Amino acid sequence: INLITVNGLMSKLDKQGSEDFMIDMEGDFREHWDALVNSRMSMYESENDLLVKDL
Repeated sequence: INLITVNGLMSKLDKQGSEDFMIDMEGDFREHWDALVNSRMSMYESENDLLVKDL
């Protein structure tokens, strides 16, 4: 448990999460969707990662 990172945890949640959001990615919610995708991409591409225990 002392080796779990925030990026690793978020990656697992994104890949194995059970949510199935029915969202209009091209219409009314495009800006929201883009913000979510951009935040995830910057998190995954970041060299900085924290251990969950250090939060």
